Amino acid sequence: MEPKRFTSPIKYLDWISEIINVVCPSCSKNAVIKEKRIRENGIYYWRSNKEYSYECKNCYTVIEHSKIHKYELKLNCPNCGKNIMFKHQWTKKEMTEISISCKLCSETIKAKPKTVEINAFWYKNNMVEFKYWYQLRFKDNLLWAVNKEHIEFLEDYVSADLRERYPKRYGMMLAERLPKFIKNKKNRESLLKALKKLKEK
Repeated sequence: MEPKRFTSPIKYLDWISEIINVVCPSCSKNAVIKEKRIRENGIYYWRSNKEYSYECKNCYTVIEHSKIHKYELKLNCPNCGKNIMFKHQWTKKEMTEISISCKLCSETIKAKPKTVEINAFWYKNNMVEFKYWYQLRFKDNLLWAVNKEHIEFLEDYVSADLRERYPKRYGMMLAERLPKFIKNKKNRESLLKALKKLKEK
């Protein structure tokens, strides 16, 4: 019998994560986060500035989406040379310049901060940390998938006898990023049962 080969065309998680199934923070049912993509000639393209929408068909809870920012500044006072550090908590406010006073000589300095930006969702004025709908504990690990297509990818990988590398490499592929417990063939049978359980959820 010819060994089963892992031949999935999916190379990156972004290819299948337009829709992400999550636990609704209001009713704890299956909800969806959808990335708004541009479609041309039947092909979806990613936006440079990603936008998302949220939908729960069970309770229809409204959850806002916005980008939040964290700002950091490290420099020496141009007047006295004192080392100055500034860290700002996550905020919706966009700042291209920060004014800060030196604690030693009171000199006011204006500078462009280092910025970290992430997508955030808000429910009842609190930032939501979503849990994947398709997730469960597997031994001492967390087994998760963003949607059913992701589960099918994992099923194909786990059940394969031959897991060949992709001939063309553009950074690490999705299969190469999988955790060790999924790559371990000793876990094959129990993993396939766990994935089936997720799929039927």
